[in-house]
Amino acid sequence: MEISKNQLHEVGIDAVVAELNSHRIRAYLPHSRTSKCHLIVRQNNHEIKLTIRAKQKAVWPAVKGLLGSNNFLILVDFEKKKPGERPTFFILNEVDYQKLADANLSKAKSKDPDKRIALDGDKTVVWVDEIGKDGKSYKGISIKVIDAKPCMEKWDKITKILG
Repeated sequence: MEISKNQLHEVGIDAVVAELNSHRIRAYLPHSRTSKCHLIVRQNNHEIKLTIRAKQKAVWPAVKGLLGSNNFLILVDFEKKKPGERPTFFILNEVDYQKLADANLSKAKSKDPDKRIALDGDKTVVWVDEIGKDGKSYKGISIKVIDAKPCMEKWDKITKILG
């Protein structure tokens, strides 16, 4: 199924909301448009913030940092899915994200020890020498399914916090 690039993010959010509903978890849109999260879950006096990234090709590109023990990154995989077919979900907490970022950094440094890489205040990897079309350094890491596989369908990370 090919989803237009403009709609992919919204379809990803909708898929996460539907999946959360199947787990009897209700999600809300944040009040602020400047919020770094896409959905908020409040249940049993707990609040969880969800950032959603959807893809339909080989990798999730430019995935930014993740801060806080109650913040999660939900990767939604539509690659090779037919219309109406449920996507695959990968649920990453801060520790999971940091492991992937560290692996990305180690791999890049082993290929080019002189490569300048930094971590900003949001734990986002900044590739100092790689300049984008906007004239700024490239930010984020690319995540492949194989690297995120240990986090596949791990909804219990969220349900355990919510009680």
